[in-house]
Amino acid sequence: MFEYSIRHLSRILKSFGMKYSKPYQQDYRRPENAEEELKKT
Repeated sequence: MFEYSIRHLSRILKSFGMKYSKPYQQDYRRPENAEEELKKT
């Protein structure tokens, strides 16, 4: 079994174009231009 350090794991993920971060949920009801709509008000 392989063992990788956190530093090496982040390098591997970066080489695949991924990021080492905590995932978060996105609201499917959120409009595409939410920031733009917020600025208008």
